[in-house]
Amino acid sequence: MHKNFVLGQTNCILSKNKKN
Repeated sequence: MHKNFVLGQTNCILSKNKKN
């Protein structure tokens, strides 16, 4: 579960980076 949380956060950061 912890790994899934980290992956979710990384995905969010990557998504924000792509928008920029």
